[in-house]
Amino acid sequence: MPPFLLRFWVLVKRVVKSTWMVPVLCVAAALLYAGVVALDAALGSTSPAWELAGELAAGLSLLALLLLVIWLVGSMFLKQTNGKRGLRVLFAFLGGGAALVIGAVTTTFLAFADIDHRADGWRVPEGVALEVPQQFWVEDTAPDIVKRIVGRSSNECSGEFSHIPAEGDFPLSAAHLEQLANQHPDLLGELCQRASCLAKTELLCQEAWATSGVMGEYSYRCCACLQRKGENDLKEYHYSKDFTHTHPLANGWEIRLLVDRITEPSEAKDRPEAVERLEGYAMQRLDEQFAQLAAAPTRETVDALVPLPARPSICLGQDGQPGIYKLSLFLPKDARDDGHYEIRAFEYESGKQLSLDNRADYLQFVGEPDDRIVTSELLDCRVITVNHFMVYTGNWGQFYGSRWDVWFVPDKGDPVMLSSQNFLMQGWMR
Repeated sequence: MPPFLLRFWVLVKRVVKSTWMVPVLCVAAALLYAGVVALDAALGSTSPAWELAGELAAGLSLLALLLLVIWLVGSMFLKQTNGKRGLRVLFAFLGGGAALVIGAVTTTFLAFADIDHRADGWRVPEGVALEVPQQFWVEDTAPDIVKRIVGRSSNECSGEFSHIPAEGDFPLSAAHLEQLANQHPDLLGELCQRASCLAKTELLCQEAWATSGVMGEYSYRCCACLQRKGENDLKEYHYSKDFTHTHPLANGWEIRLLVDRITEPSEAKDRPEAVERLEGYAMQRLDEQFAQLAAAPTRETVDALVPLPARPSICLGQDGQPGIYKLSLFLPKDARDDGHYEIRAFEYESGKQLSLDNRADYLQFVGEPDDRIVTSELLDCRVITVNHFMVYTGNWGQFYGSRWDVWFVPDKGDPVMLSSQNFLMQGWMR
């Protein structure tokens, strides 16, 4: 027998012989769980790792309870059989194995289940002004107070995806964007940077749909994206592309046309006339967003189309699924860089800290900790953007109020709170 198995066998025999060890282990596990719960109540939920520790402790406590029940039942059973050693060992192995299997399954379920209960009992406070993250998804089943704050549901928003008209020609042209890219590339770049930081994707990306004519199903979807070559590549937001076409503009700008087949086999690589027509329609919808700037290419027009928020402040936008967000921290042009900035988020009423992805906790201008954190220099401010981070507290459709504070932590000296904002929030289904 290998040495490690021999040592394990000796340990098992000691536990079987020393029945007093079972209740001692159970009490120790229960005390561990009680300690975790007490610390959680005192400190609040600060990270996903802390939540995982609490759920693992709950699973260990359940395992300990099973062992305790088996030990008590086994003690009564052995008294009836005069404590025969063979039955005692057999019962210990069978009972211990069953407890380990049940406990392991339960612990895994508690630790990795899609639904957590951290936001149970939280609500959207009445009479509190809550900002709504950009592109925030709200279903028709949401509470009325949430619909009033947001103003519409995601089903209503889906109607903004334009269906291509049955008749008409749509050539591949973008007169307004061609004018701006050629004559005013700086203004175009400033507008696009603002739109990206403020999660106003309608300025950078437009979708159009074509129906198959069979029961109203969609057969093609085209997305027209404005970007610089090698920068702001929006193709990551779309899953599969059957046709890709690039329309070049001046000074390195381009329009990327991405087409999906929805109801027809995606293996076919032909480019039917319907796709070309759909590309032209999507490009024209994108070009319309810049008509006002092309008519009056001034800084005032840029400010009117995408005004910058107060500095310091943050802008939140939903980045894909509910509970996944994009955050931009707007700071003055002369913002300090002798330290780092922290985002601290709390539930509005209880003050309990939310569990954020680590990328959103620690922000700085130099030595960025993650490649998804990007710093930008706009004309009037500095921006730190955190792309694609998660709020773990809560679940889809579980809405609550939250408070987001911006702190500056200098390398030397005490932290200083710079601003505080309230947002409508829902967590990610992990």
